[in-house]
Amino acid sequence: MRTFSVFYNPSLTDETDQVRFVKEGIAWWALLAPLVWFLYHRLWWEAAVLFAVSLIIAMGAEQWAVSDTLLLVGNSLLQVLIACEANDLRALSLRRKGFHQIAVAHGMDEAEAEVRFFASWDGTSKGGTPASSSVFDRAGDKDVAKPASGAPVWPKKVWPKKVSDKRVWPDPASPSPKARPDDVLGVFPTPPTKLG
Repeated sequence: MRTFSVFYNPSLTDETDQVRFVKEGIAWWALLAPLVWFLYHRLWWEAAVLFAVSLIIAMGAEQWAVSDTLLLVGNSLLQVLIACEANDLRALSLRRKGFHQIAVAHGMDEAEAEVRFFASWDGTSKGGTPASSSVFDRAGDKDVAKPASGAPVWPKKVWPKKVSDKRVWPDPASPSPKARPDDVLGVFPTPPTKLG
């Protein structure tokens, strides 16, 4: 299950551009080709900074006669750092463009997160703390009641599950050959006092 931050900018005229989804976590494509990833997501300033830093590292390594192994390790660590922070940089770029975070959506991929988000979104930003979409049981999809808006109303939440304590402990006063919970020391039962 993946988590996506949902950003909204009502000032844009095209409704398809008003809502953007940004995946939380590591951007794996940014690990392989960070400059291409920045350019694909139109992060021009970030791409320029990455290019400048890479150029400075290469020129500095040549100037100070740094070994190729050390240069490779340095560039690899830079790519790992970029992959870990790439989606956060993308979210920061959206905030600079006037977007604000309105929700957190969950799904197996971005398309499922979009479906879950738009099924419960009324088309306006509530502001305040971002809302989170819940994980719903899809087993009863055919029996889902649909309100006038056409959005499905899911029958029940599956996660987080409620833990119910259905264990029945024996009465401590009654003699029982089974161990009682207070007869357990850590994960091992206390040794019996009588043999036989």
